[in-house]
Amino acid sequence: MTMFRSLGALVRILSGVLVLGVASTACLLWRYQGLLVYPASFPSGSRTVVDTPESFGMPYDEVTLTTPDGEQVRCFVILQRTPSDKERAAGLSGIGDDTARRRPTIVFFHANAGNLGHRLPIAAVFYRRFGANVVMLSYRGYGLSTGTPSERGIRIDAQTLMDWIHGHPVLRSTHLVVYGQSLGGAVAVDVASRPSNKIAAVILENTFLSIPELIPHVLPPLRPFSFLCREVWATGSLIRSLRMPVLFLSGRQDQLVPPSHMDALYERCPSKNKVFKPFDDGTHNDTCVKPGYFEEISNFLLRYIVPLPPRPSSPTLPTSSLPTSADITHSELRKRTTQQQQQQHHTQSQQSPPQRERQPSSAGSMIASSSASMISGATSPVMVDAAEISPPPPQPSAGGGGGGDESDGEGTGSDWVEMSITDAVPPESLVSGAAAAARDAKGRGVGGGGSTADTAAATGVDVKGPAGGLAPKDTVRKMLEEEAERAKGKAAGKL
Repeated sequence: MTMFRSLGALVRILSGVLVLGVASTACLLWRYQGLLVYPASFPSGSRTVVDTPESFGMPYDEVTLTTPDGEQVRCFVILQRTPSDKERAAGLSGIGDDTARRRPTIVFFHANAGNLGHRLPIAAVFYRRFGANVVMLSYRGYGLSTGTPSERGIRIDAQTLMDWIHGHPVLRSTHLVVYGQSLGGAVAVDVASRPSNKIAAVILENTFLSIPELIPHVLPPLRPFSFLCREVWATGSLIRSLRMPVLFLSGRQDQLVPPSHMDALYERCPSKNKVFKPFDDGTHNDTCVKPGYFEEISNFLLRYIVPLPPRPSSPTLPTSSLPTSADITHSELRKRTTQQQQQQHHTQSQQSPPQRERQPSSAGSMIASSSASMISGATSPVMVDAAEISPPPPQPSAGGGGGGDESDGEGTGSDWVEMSITDAVPPESLVSGAAAAARDAKGRGVGGGGSTADTAAATGVDVKGPAGGLAPKDTVRKMLEEEAERAKGKAAGKL
């Protein structure tokens, strides 16, 4: 009898320990999930040491935006300033805003660790090889931005940036392409899901369906508690609203986000112009350095952005005045794009069952000028200018990184070398856990570039808005009101 009493006591003790453990785990997940989802301080120094576009020879402005809820988020605004040879020949030789208006703008949303400085090698490719404007947002709680990251806060940050872009005298007339890696992909889909943002195309890399659906894979012991997630990022639901062209770049060896998430996002996306590109040996952090990665993006932009007519107030590039050369005119781009589409359609019609759409294997050796954009493609291995990717030797600074760059960004002769993107962009400088990039940035220090005041003086835009704060735009206000209504609905459902 004594034995049974002892056994019963042991069972009660173990049950109590189990209940206490479960409750503690649930409390910890509820309390500290922000640190799990947003490791903004990793790698060490990410909150204090932020490299700048100046280290990669890119002219830029560093803009500080004040969100409707009072946080200050930093942005790098990298505008094209120098026209290409073809644009000069067409009589469009003005340096500055006119050049930037003719190019697409890539709005860059970064992943959940590190800071903007760790992504500058990718921005350098977009700026120099693609000839695009680049705008990079540092979410609240990341880099030198104030605040603490959260889904609600980051969504406000992103919408504040989009409102600022649509009020910018140059950027508002460009075609906007949102690009996001991992968490950045969720931000990109959220932005693109609002029609008022007028997004022309979306590029996603290794993005998840939602945080609750990701937890069982990343932290299996927490599977029973996934319902406690406050940070949701329901990308799998929002993707159903996208009708613009979407490019899916999936690393099939992704150890963090199961490739099945990217498969599901592709299947759920209703866009008629969606492209899926798998990288068989790509992991979560190094897919962007795999051969063919930037070629796929180039093909995508060439196919879906270059043929677009210029947006209102954007100066056109008169194709009738373009010289005949190795460059491709706007009409030739349209013709080539149509031929690619017909050829791909013919190839797909012979497949059974239909397979995911694949981009042509080569973008050719082209430097394309058009009224809508300036896109430069390449075959794999990619032709890149070594000086474009590696930071140039330190030079005396005259102060400020804003303003124009007198160089064309187009290498000639011995300036060009043939190498793969893997050779050109070391993985440690791209992934969020790049200690080497942090050390390099630490040596250069923080800062540089034009200030908010410089941007306001150059563009006539008061980036802080009245009374030192950006006035809440209708889109931000509407977003918050919808969120409040959903919260009320959930509360009513529980009663």
